[in-house]
Amino acid sequence: MSFGFGVGDFLAVLKLANTVRKQFKDAPSQFKSISDDVKLLSNVLRDIEDEDPSENLQNAQKAKLNEISRSCTGLLGDLHAIINKYQPIDKSSAEPRGIKNIGDRVWKRLNWDQKEIHDFRQRLSTNIDSFNLFLTRITKQVAITTQHGVTQLLEYQDTQQHENCLEWLSSLDHDAKQADFFSRVQEGTGKWLLTSTEFNKWVSLNDLADQQLEPKTAETHRTLFCPGIPGAGKTFLSSIVINHLQQILRPNDVALAFFFCNFREKVTLEEMLGSLLKQFVRQQPSIPQYLVDPFRRRASLVTSDFMTCLKSMFSTFSKVFLVIDALDECDLPDNLRTRFLSELRALQHDFNLRVFATSRDDQGIPALFEGCARLQVRASPEDVKRFLAGRVGILPAFVQKRSDLQEEIITEISTSIDGMFLLARLHIDSLQGKRSPKLIRQALKTLPKGLDAAYVEAMSRIENQHPDEVETAKDVLCWISCATRPLTPLELQHALAIEDDQPFLDEDNVPDIEDLVSVCAGLVTFDEQSGVVRLVHYTMQDFFDRTKDSLFPGAHHKIATRCISYLSFDVFSNASVEISGKQYDTMLRENPLTEYSAENLRYHIHQQEIDLGLVSRLFRGQWSFYTLLYVWERDAPWSHNLTTPQLWAPLYIRHLPKARLDIYLAACLDLVQTMKTILEDDAGDTCDFERETGLTPLWCAALYDSWAVVDLLLNFGAYPSAQQFIEFTPLMVAIHCNHTETAQLLIGSGANINDEIHHTESEDHEGIDIPLLLAIARRNEVLVRCLVERGVIIEPRGSRKHGPLDLAALHNHDAIFDFLFEVIDRNSSGSDYHFLLCCAAMGGREHIVTRLLERDDLSAEWKVSCAQNALYGLSSCGPDYNDDIPHDAVLKILLGLDGVDVNFQFEGKGLLHRSIGRTSNVRTLKSTIATTKLLYQHGADQNIKNKDGQSCLVQTVASDLDYGFKFRLEIAKFLLDTNGPQADLESQDHNGRTPLHLAVMSMLKSYECQEIVRLLLGKGANPNSRDNTDRTPLSYAAELSLLAIPRLLLASDANVDDKDSAGRTPLSYAVGCNPQKLWGHHDKHLKIFAEKWPPNSLGEAVEILLSKGADPNSRDHDGMTPLLRAEKNLPEDHEVVKKLRSSYRS
Repeated sequence: MSFGFGVGDFLAVLKLANTVRKQFKDAPSQFKSISDDVKLLSNVLRDIEDEDPSENLQNAQKAKLNEISRSCTGLLGDLHAIINKYQPIDKSSAEPRGIKNIGDRVWKRLNWDQKEIHDFRQRLSTNIDSFNLFLTRITKQVAITTQHGVTQLLEYQDTQQHENCLEWLSSLDHDAKQADFFSRVQEGTGKWLLTSTEFNKWVSLNDLADQQLEPKTAETHRTLFCPGIPGAGKTFLSSIVINHLQQILRPNDVALAFFFCNFREKVTLEEMLGSLLKQFVRQQPSIPQYLVDPFRRRASLVTSDFMTCLKSMFSTFSKVFLVIDALDECDLPDNLRTRFLSELRALQHDFNLRVFATSRDDQGIPALFEGCARLQVRASPEDVKRFLAGRVGILPAFVQKRSDLQEEIITEISTSIDGMFLLARLHIDSLQGKRSPKLIRQALKTLPKGLDAAYVEAMSRIENQHPDEVETAKDVLCWISCATRPLTPLELQHALAIEDDQPFLDEDNVPDIEDLVSVCAGLVTFDEQSGVVRLVHYTMQDFFDRTKDSLFPGAHHKIATRCISYLSFDVFSNASVEISGKQYDTMLRENPLTEYSAENLRYHIHQQEIDLGLVSRLFRGQWSFYTLLYVWERDAPWSHNLTTPQLWAPLYIRHLPKARLDIYLAACLDLVQTMKTILEDDAGDTCDFERETGLTPLWCAALYDSWAVVDLLLNFGAYPSAQQFIEFTPLMVAIHCNHTETAQLLIGSGANINDEIHHTESEDHEGIDIPLLLAIARRNEVLVRCLVERGVIIEPRGSRKHGPLDLAALHNHDAIFDFLFEVIDRNSSGSDYHFLLCCAAMGGREHIVTRLLERDDLSAEWKVSCAQNALYGLSSCGPDYNDDIPHDAVLKILLGLDGVDVNFQFEGKGLLHRSIGRTSNVRTLKSTIATTKLLYQHGADQNIKNKDGQSCLVQTVASDLDYGFKFRLEIAKFLLDTNGPQADLESQDHNGRTPLHLAVMSMLKSYECQEIVRLLLGKGANPNSRDNTDRTPLSYAAELSLLAIPRLLLASDANVDDKDSAGRTPLSYAVGCNPQKLWGHHDKHLKIFAEKWPPNSLGEAVEILLSKGADPNSRDHDGMTPLLRAEKNLPEDHEVVKKLRSSYRS
């Protein structure tokens, strides 16, 4: 221990006490009393040392500790001096056999009268009391520190969970985009917008004016639509608006979110809403209750879910700002884009939502903002000149030396761009290669008009470069404009370094990224914030889409060829069935184009006809296919509690005969012509290859959503329901992967819609073993309806874990539940509703719970029975369900039903017992406390006992669950400090044991449980309570040789010689059982605690009891004294046996 500065006197007294204690080791019996006092003082000092309060001592406490220590130092110094006076001989220098005799002579020479001994004992007693008082005070401080530690742990867990939830909502990072865009804004740009009347009305920081408007007018006033021509700087203005709002919006109840649409980023409406919701959640101190459960299950939220969450989120803010940039680039069908804006308008009707949106002034988007405030975006002359002044530094040195020429350039360009920043950039970039003022002036007179002309001119400049630079520039532009996503610099560098018929990548052939950008005439830029290489503007993509056939003939064929070549490198020859995922990941990192090649090869192949010979190159070594499968396997979505074919299918495919991998490659890549050629050559014999295992080409095509190949195979007569060794049929795997169109094709072709998965080993499948249940679990309403319309057999739950309605309720899909509820015949007694209501409650589905309880055809008694059954399930559900949140709304509905008894017991346990008993980690701790508070409000009594005679407090202290003492401690504190029914500290279980008994006995499981003992004693627990065998807590503490606990109990006036029904005292139990032997007969956890226990714990426990007056001569009903029991259980030369013999009175 290190107390640090200010408590050095304590260290001195601790060292001196240990020295004096050793000097009294061989003292004869007449000095026993003072020897015991020295040992007791030493033990108290050790207790203070064990607490290690250095981090919590305040200056006043340090001063107090030093004051007591200095007083004690004088006492121990006197004792030490007296003994040394009569001990001139150094024992260490004596012969070993003579040491004991020397010690005996020393003590014989020491002559103390009884008065002097009495005085020393008085002084020792005073010091012991002083240190004990100080220990009590700092123990309270340590308890506070412990609580702080638990709080920190909770906060850390909350932070981790918060970040994981944000990533689950959306992986998009628009903060990085905002940082990139705003970093390129010249200071002062956009001032015209920020000072405009329209903008300031939209912001309406003073909402009094807003409140005076009519509701409909207020809604339109809350939207500012800013259309503009391409290249007018709309995105940079959006970035300026975002930064402006971030600077001025200080109140905690005002929120901001933004979204930059990009033609290269294919996003769904759900992904767009998820990104916005993510930003709002980030502004909350914790995850909202309504998101915790779907987050834990990693559920896929649909549009209606996101809108519900956004409504709940908006209700917590007084004002919400939303900035949506480049709606024209949003890759959504027109109906979904219209729906998105309609949903926003609906939110504006109910909440103070301000929307700022930009778009091209076409695409039909302006019509969607009819009636809203509108402000046209054009590059203002001041902003253009500011931009050009900041970019003129890229021009040759002679321009930098002439301010007149700079001014001429800025003036000429700014008057020729027709309000387009982009055109200004292209024009000034076009001057970089001019070598004289004359050539610059000539170029200024012939600046192209319009973007297309500027792009043609830029391509002309590229063509006028050195032939190698021309080839490089076209390769760069081809890859960037045809790739499915923005490429990283390394990916682009490796793509351009691939050589025909070369089985490896030559590092000397990898170009520098700066050189690649420089040869592209300003059309390409490298975004350091996002780490990608891209075109400088989306209009360039339009230009290349229209001209790529002439500019980049055979572009996709070339890219597909490069991807295949890359996957065929020898470096992947180490790939095999046995290679580990870690080894694969290392290969992917060292070969950065692998992921893009594997993920997008299929896309590029389908853009242009690829001949079979080219695809066959992929099989130069089968390892290429293994690498392809590994990337697909790694990218497969993980599904909670569902077998995931994307994860294990590649393992089976890797073991197929190598001679037939071609047909599986065609199935996986959706190569229709290749598959047709193979089938025609084999006369269709291979369409059901591997039917005996179920891993047919049709199965693989369904897994990877190869719709066209599925259709072809079915036309060639492929069997649609092959299963056998593979538990999923093609239909099941298509449903599981949410391949809706492929599943519909299989259903229409006669696939068995009632097939079952035959689970052989795993039981962790929730009974989701038929197509209908799979569709419900995947929340696919289209396929659920399709299966029902096709006549799927809808069976009740039976032996399965869930039936169709149960699963719909549990998986949080109201539309599917409502549809099935109307379809399924429920004219029976309604017994299945017990489980259904339980599922709805655990799923947090207020809508379903209310609907079931409001049915007129069900009796009141039945509803009460159903509600109590659901309460039981909700209170005891484990990690497979919704143990993260208390589900206040559902609980209130169930508890508020007339006739529900909040104290009812099922299988011998009440709701409180079950709620507290499920606490196993930090995540469930808060939920448990919140649920318990709600149960208290409805009259729950924590002192009602369960089938084992345990109150809630007794159960908490005695629990054998795996959670740590800190969680038990927090629950115990909550039960003792609650405003509800006060916990009975003397409540006894069937064995008559109180919470204090059980806390002491729990020390065998967790040494730190002494904190619970302290807590109970501090609340007034009786240290002398007796169980059914009349044993006290001290009796059990002594038996287990728990050093700290006897001290705590004795300090709280525990009777040291209380006898149980067998006449045995705590001392009798202490010497009558060897804890090391006891632990050896228990589980591995106890052995771990045994290793932590002090080696001399038994001896010290006996010393503690004797120092407090325990009678060593007390006889039990068997006539045994502590000495007799010690001699029976311990070795002859054990120090405890010696101690008791020296204390024994014949």
